[in-house]
Amino acid sequence: MPGVTYFKPQGIPLRYLEEVRISVDELEALRLKALEDLEQEEAARRMGVSRQTFQRTLESALRKVADGLVNGKALRIEGGDFHVVPVRLRCRRCGHNWEQVIERRPGRADVACPRCGGTGSHPGIVNQEANSLKKIAVISDDGRTVSAHFGRARFYVVLSTENGQVVSREVRDKVGHHAFGGEHHAGAHGGHDGHGAAQAHGAAQAPAREGTHGYDQESQDKHAQMAGNISDCQVVLAGGMGWGAYDSLQGYGLEAIITDIRDVDEAVRAYLDGTIRNLIEKLH
Repeated sequence: MPGVTYFKPQGIPLRYLEEVRISVDELEALRLKALEDLEQEEAARRMGVSRQTFQRTLESALRKVADGLVNGKALRIEGGDFHVVPVRLRCRRCGHNWEQVIERRPGRADVACPRCGGTGSHPGIVNQEANSLKKIAVISDDGRTVSAHFGRARFYVVLSTENGQVVSREVRDKVGHHAFGGEHHAGAHGGHDGHGAAQAHGAAQAPAREGTHGYDQESQDKHAQMAGNISDCQVVLAGGMGWGAYDSLQGYGLEAIITDIRDVDEAVRAYLDGTIRNLIEKLH
């Protein structure tokens, strides 16, 4: 279900506005096509309708959005022919799987695991049905094994997946690596990897660690460089990192997972199969 259901032109009282009503199923068709970039056949399957019905629903949504934007009308999202189905969820902490109806978006942050009580921030509740198109970045020094040191690793191995299968693979330089490694080997105060995060984010996500190593401006700048080269990814797998790096990656919208699986392909397969554990006890 949409979390926001009303949009209007700024500065014009409601009593002077015409409204365009967009149904929930029309919004879902628009989301699947425009945001998830699904082919018509797959989008129709997701909605449980024929391709022709999906196309009509999508065209209706586009006309209504265009009418509202071009002609200055308010957009109200409500009603339609739909029902909310439960999604499959998995807890990163205990590995428990269950189904639950999510009444609004976003649903991850306020969903708790029924077994261990874990929530959507740490260790993370994962919607296993969402984001069928996903890119996973794995920290590596040689392109084959998962590095134990996020800061010092030389590369990202980026694997593009679709519907749980790897469809492409590339190796990218980890921007900021040389500056990071130079500082570390020069003996500057950088811990094992020189990990860090933005001060503001550290204050919001981990107040108990505020002021400790990793939550300084220099670390923030380095992590901004490192995260920038994988801005199209959703997941980062690593063998180890500091709390500062972990919080920083989360702040950039990346799901960071610490694993003891050393083979890149095995780690990615474990993630896609839902069997990987996030070993946050390895954070330092």
